Amino acid sequence: MKKALKWTLTILLLLAVAAYAWWDATRPLQAELVTLAPTDVAVTFQETGTVAAAGKRDIYPETVLMIRRVAVAEGDAVSAGDVLAELDATPLTRQLEALDAQIAGVDSSRDSALRTLKDRVAQQEIALVEARRQLAVAQAEQARTATLYKTQGATQMEMDAADNAVAALESGIRTIEKDLAQLRAQTGRKDSETDRVYASQVTVLRTQADAIRADLEKAVVKAPVSGIVAELFGKEGQTASPQVPLCRLLEGGERKVEVFVLAEDVAELKIGMPVQLVQEGRSADVTLAGVVKAVAPSAVERLSSLGLAEKRVKITLTAPGLDRLVEGSDIDVTFTTREEKGVIAVPKTAVFQREMATSGGTASEESPKESSDAVWVVRDGLAAVQPVTCGLETDLDRIVLTGLSAGDILILEPNIDGLKAGVKVIAKP
Repeated sequence: MKKALKWTLTILLLLAVAAYAWWDATRPLQAELVTLAPTDVAVTFQETGTVAAAGKRDIYPETVLMIRRVAVAEGDAVSAGDVLAELDATPLTRQLEALDAQIAGVDSSRDSALRTLKDRVAQQEIALVEARRQLAVAQAEQARTATLYKTQGATQMEMDAADNAVAALESGIRTIEKDLAQLRAQTGRKDSETDRVYASQVTVLRTQADAIRADLEKAVVKAPVSGIVAELFGKEGQTASPQVPLCRLLEGGERKVEVFVLAEDVAELKIGMPVQLVQEGRSADVTLAGVVKAVAPSAVERLSSLGLAEKRVKITLTAPGLDRLVEGSDIDVTFTTREEKGVIAVPKTAVFQREMATSGGTASEESPKESSDAVWVVRDGLAAVQPVTCGLETDLDRIVLTGLSAGDILILEPNIDGLKAGVKVIAKP
């Protein structure tokens, strides 16, 4: 009796094992499934950029004077021509008054010199008249002595004395006439020698005065362009200098984004290419649509976050709404270098290499093998290997050019236990 019971239990156990084995062999395999549909695939990469002013301009005073008044504050919006600061022009005003006085003094000296010269001209004219009168008397005496000398009524000594007297007076007249001509040249024309001497002095002084007047205009510092006052460097009571900026303007209040991209990625970037800008916020992220505005012509060496030296190229971006962001803050930039629309794409992890034997081997040798891309699909509820040809690849997906179509059911995990051709597959709950 005991032996019969033992055999009965053994048979029941074997039947249970066989039943479990049959159930396990025939039960559906659970897997993550996805029904394929056309989708858009983009090749992107991301970098971190910095929000910067579209144009910074430091405003320098053009003369050395004390700052009397600063007319703006940081954050003020200004237009071209608006007064930024006023400098104390008192020292320049005093210098100009002194130069004007010197010019008046030179003019007075010239007038006095001309009056003196005119007096000398009058004196020389009187002396010339007197010398000519004396010459006429001497010539008459010379003629009388010559007559007497011919009749021996006068001696040779008397004749020589008469000739010498005439010659001396003629020489004196020539000297007076020459001096008179020089004096008249100094007084007779507006461009006379005297005028030129004093005019040169006045020209030097007036040149100095014009330079001071120009500096007086520079005592009012105006905005050359419209913008926003970002920083003030000068304070009232300080001495302004052309070497030290008075303030810094952000031209037009606009912003730009500067981002440094690896040199090998720059070939795929073009001016006008759209980019996505995202800046994280506490309540909500700020997302902007931007474009590439400029690409630097050369790379520079920069350190990565890991301290590695990399060759990177500066890319300048613009986007509406950047003026809402803080200058100097970070922003994520996503570049899209290629995009395919309405394609069949599968996760990269779903693709595996399928080995296939090829002809050409001998009986003593193993047939050579080659591999191709393949995926697992579900057809009529059963697993099947599907060879595929892949194209564009992103960080996550691969585009399938041939082998799959919309509506196919893809198994996402090609390496799950029990997966083989012909196995019934159902979706994981």
